[in-house]
Amino acid sequence: MWTSYNDPLNNLTIKTTGTPNGVRGNPFNQDTVIIVTADKGTDRRIRTAAQVAGYPADIINTYVIPISMVKLGIGPEFDTVVFGNRMAQFTDEKAGNDYVNAILLAYRVTPTSSGKFDPFPAPELRVRGTGNTEVDFQPALDELRRAILAKYSNLKATELVTSVWLSESYDAVQRGVFVAGESRDTVYLSSENFTLGNSSNEFVVVYGVNHAASGKATYSNCSFYGASAWNGVAGMFNDDFTGSAEAYLPGHPGAKYLYVATFSRQPGPDKTTVVVPTGPKSQGVKLDEPAFIGFRAYMEPATKVGPAHTELLYDRVIKFDSK
Repeated sequence: MWTSYNDPLNNLTIKTTGTPNGVRGNPFNQDTVIIVTADKGTDRRIRTAAQVAGYPADIINTYVIPISMVKLGIGPEFDTVVFGNRMAQFTDEKAGNDYVNAILLAYRVTPTSSGKFDPFPAPELRVRGTGNTEVDFQPALDELRRAILAKYSNLKATELVTSVWLSESYDAVQRGVFVAGESRDTVYLSSENFTLGNSSNEFVVVYGVNHAASGKATYSNCSFYGASAWNGVAGMFNDDFTGSAEAYLPGHPGAKYLYVATFSRQPGPDKTTVVVPTGPKSQGVKLDEPAFIGFRAYMEPATKVGPAHTELLYDRVIKFDSK
């Protein structure tokens, strides 16, 4: 099912030399230690070894594997555990690429003597939501919709429904649902499926509340996916579409909290148009292949976890083509 079993470590929670014991600071390009284990005794032994080696206790993080959720052991009948990193918006793109493409060694260590297994309880999850919603942006969002439809009134408009794409992992485990490595640091929304041809009169307009501007997320994005393989081939972050609604609602006080982006097979007049490739293979989505738009809103600053989807106004999608 490819589920997660704990809240992610993120730049607001991780203990590093720049954020000792997780206090506010700069966590980037800093030393850190992460222990991934189900056992309290293993955690104590590794912490002791790390401190003897010179690593201070206040940069050591324990990432708990709950045995109530994961079947531990060696062999095909046991679960496979993967520890992954998600990164975005590097300030130094070259340094980011070097980091992502670096090949690092990982060692599997087996104790020479085993102690009594003392499992951690399931970790307490951070609570989503603050009670503050984006509902007050609804009138401005409705005005933006009317402005978009008016701009392209010579074309056929099909408005697609946006809904929750991936549920949380604890729900997915109980129902046996694949969630593609879901993370609680974000919410996952998606549009209905559609196809996108290569005519200049055929394109998809995405619009909505800029969740970073509204304060409900640290950053947000929209991405173009093939529906069969869930292969994301093109996308845009909030840094790219910030201010894009001003062209549709000039002088409107709510425009700075909204955005508009376009997905097309043809280049557009500005940076808010994303060209969707056709391949090869998973690097693109074919002209007749079903596709959808996926949305994420990462890390509400007030809670250090993804926002509650019930407190967001969902991003919207309109497919335009010739009448």
